[in-house]
Amino acid sequence: MNKCLCLILLSFSLTTPPANAADVPVWELEGTHNRFLLLGSIHFLRASDYPLPAAIDEAYAAADALLMELDMDSMDMLNSMTVIESLSKDSQGRRLSEQIGAARYQQVVTRAETLSINTLLLDDKEAWYAAIVVSQIRLMRMGFDPSWGIETRFTAMAMADGKPIDGLETLADQLGVLDRMSIDTQAEFLLESLNDQATAEAEMQSMVTAWKSGDSEALEQTMLEGMGDIPELYSELIVNRNINWANQIERLDKSTRDKTYLVIVGGMHLVGPDSVQQQLKSKGISYRQLVD
Repeated sequence: MNKCLCLILLSFSLTTPPANAADVPVWELEGTHNRFLLLGSIHFLRASDYPLPAAIDEAYAAADALLMELDMDSMDMLNSMTVIESLSKDSQGRRLSEQIGAARYQQVVTRAETLSINTLLLDDKEAWYAAIVVSQIRLMRMGFDPSWGIETRFTAMAMADGKPIDGLETLADQLGVLDRMSIDTQAEFLLESLNDQATAEAEMQSMVTAWKSGDSEALEQTMLEGMGDIPELYSELIVNRNINWANQIERLDKSTRDKTYLVIVGGMHLVGPDSVQQQLKSKGISYRQLVD
């Protein structure tokens, strides 16, 4: 599975029994003072992926407030651009070829040419940022668009309905995780973003199909397969953030009563042995997957 495209599309993993066709990518926490519904998001979707399972819209309708990776309704675009510009460039002023070395850079150029991607546009950037840009280009070419993504859709709905949105992290926090990774990990991340086009399209379609049907077994297999090949990426981007988010959910539950929260995070964070739910389970908070 293309780890980079998968991470950009959703970030996902799980160890529950295989789902049936009625399951959805929504989990409810049990044993809490408030009601928490956890929705695994796909950040980029296509118009053809709609309508979504009714249970997803029902989870939104039940929510008093939304909790997302980022505080989407209060983001300052100018500040966001400043953060991206600052973090995306090498602090020592090195070009991409200097950062990852001549041999790996040649692999990047060769693969990019096969995919008709101009690497010169990325040569003044760090490898992790180049990987994200390449992944987004490829997803857009497949018809995936952030304007159809879960966060965009529910942010617009929440703003219209007056439902508050809070963030689990800032943009600087989120991108800083990638920016702090070793050069070797960043280079592998970039090379992964440039692998075979034919298989990538089939894999993306399979992943969306599994996501819509809540097929946990298929999601774990397609999304986490090969993540062990880049352990730093998995540890920093998935595990550590899951621990942080679980801690925040636990604190929020202790500070409020009788509210319903819809927590929306990348789908990869809600499956597998290190998922947000598993982190909460270690704190005595159980969960169940919802059905449509």
